[in-house]
Amino acid sequence: MFSNEMNRYMREFANWNSPQTVCLTFDQDWAPEYMIAQVLAILDEFDATATFLATNPSPLLIDSARKSVHEVGLHPNLAANSTQGDGIEDIIHGLRRTYPGSSGTRFHVLEHSYRDLMTLGRFKFEYDVSTFRFNCPYLLPAYHEDLAMTLLTYCWEDGYNVDGNLLTMIESIDIESPGVKIINFHPLNVFLNCAQDAHKAAFQQAVPDLGLSNREESIRFRHNGEGIEVLLRHFLKSLQNRGIRTVTLRELTRAFRDARD
Repeated sequence: MFSNEMNRYMREFANWNSPQTVCLTFDQDWAPEYMIAQVLAILDEFDATATFLATNPSPLLIDSARKSVHEVGLHPNLAANSTQGDGIEDIIHGLRRTYPGSSGTRFHVLEHSYRDLMTLGRFKFEYDVSTFRFNCPYLLPAYHEDLAMTLLTYCWEDGYNVDGNLLTMIESIDIESPGVKIINFHPLNVFLNCAQDAHKAAFQQAVPDLGLSNREESIRFRHNGEGIEVLLRHFLKSLQNRGIRTVTLRELTRAFRDARD
């Protein structure tokens, strides 16, 4: 038998009876400022809030976090020769210096071990969202006592559609089934309006160093027609028309903590 608080969480955040809330996330993945600016402008247009998972310093994201416009978490890259640092503790220290208010993570390419999660627990992170289940219903948070953290699962991401050459249409995102709905995008895919892997591959071949790219150079590779930017706009418009709230990962996690208490 659920408590009143947990019943409220299941209704408002786990969408058990009907869609009530969606959590939008964006993996920065070293996107330059002009790509992040475009995403922020789209979110502002539809009065939507989001969580960005940051890989490197971004004045726009630092300002957004400082003003509490959007949440900024961390996107650690544990691969060999990571530009973020040498080992997980060095990487977390470096990213936390840039984003001191961060309370959660998603590992780059989801590469991590349970031991890495234990390290995050020692850093007092509240959540990690490094598990992906495409359009899986009935997803719920799981609190781990040994980590003192909540583990979350996200259910849709643009990269899965683009890399798999799937339809980049609003119908590809299931928010009708019960469960927590965490939806993930990438600024690069949004800026290029990618519809299939070939669009991104052509850009990456011509512009191998994303950090040194410029807007004028990159805009030539934007796809016309149905694609990720068009999908994001249609999705946000649909949420707005239906009165479905956008929430941050921090809000989702803390609401779960309060319901558990």
